[in-house]
Amino acid sequence: MMEDHLSTGTSYAREESDWDDNFVEDMDLDENDTTDQEDLTDMEEDKSSLATDLATWASKFHVKNNAVDHLLKVLQQHGHTDLPSTARTLLKTPRHVATIQKSGMEYFHYPLHQKLLEHLEKYPVEELQDHDTIDLSFNVDGLPLFKSSGKVMWPVLCAIHLNPIVDFPTTLTCGNNRPNDLHFLEDFVADLEVLLSNGIQCKGKKHSINVLCIVCDAPAKAFVRGTKLYSGYYGCDKCDQKGEWFNRVTFQDTENIMGL
Repeated sequence: MMEDHLSTGTSYAREESDWDDNFVEDMDLDENDTTDQEDLTDMEEDKSSLATDLATWASKFHVKNNAVDHLLKVLQQHGHTDLPSTARTLLKTPRHVATIQKSGMEYFHYPLHQKLLEHLEKYPVEELQDHDTIDLSFNVDGLPLFKSSGKVMWPVLCAIHLNPIVDFPTTLTCGNNRPNDLHFLEDFVADLEVLLSNGIQCKGKKHSINVLCIVCDAPAKAFVRGTKLYSGYYGCDKCDQKGEWFNRVTFQDTENIMGL
């Protein structure tokens, strides 16, 4: 009986020892699993920060989207398979934008002060410190979107005349024809008046704003100014005479020139 108990006890002790060893091994595996999970988390964070750093780099240095697309493909081929495939996804370009109807067009307006400040923040401090006044120019023009339809856009673009020159849209309109009226410029004009009056504060320095010019082609110029087109009888913006028809509208009085 004693031998049986001893035998059983020995067997039990061996099983208990084996169980302890297995338990320790299991604990070691759990620790390894935890370490592996931490490593995976660190890798995911590194890759996430890599995507963020790439987006910041592309935005800061104005890298073209096709160049970013190619770089992303190269990085994917070298193990960074979790990175997006296109610059649009990397930069989180919104696919849907809420618009309103204005001047018979779909209309969207970026606050000029906000967009200007976003782009000024990307310039080196030295570049901004060298300029007390920031020169801006604007462009208003229509452009067709497709050859197969009459869809057109009438954007208002702003250019910052620093080094390098950067341009960005402040107003976007889209429709089947040009705007019915000039109401689509109201928000832009109101924003510009505030900037001209108050200037803009960026990186610890206040800058005044100066408008160098507003660039338009001849049809857009006549539309924005509310004047006759250059081919009209009163289409000359250098004089106030009425044109005469000689197979085309001509202005015969070369002495009646204002400001020349």
